Amino acid sequence: MQNRRQEEKYVVDKEWLDNLVRERESILATLEVLADRKLTNRLIELSKTIDDDVQDNRLYSMDEVFG
Repeated sequence: MQNRRQEEKYVVDKEWLDNLVRERESILATLEVLADRKLTNRLIELSKTIDDDVQDNRLYSMDEVFG
């Protein structure tokens, strides 16, 4: 039976909902990057050399960057 004065309520699995929220946030962040053409183009250019950069140890560690 439905109560027309109150909105319907649903019971969902917390882990499933948490995953859904995280995926949504990730998608929104990706869309933000893609909307910035200058940033997207720079990332595409960087992606062309990433394998060589990793192999030649030309990347900074997290500690070097943020430490």
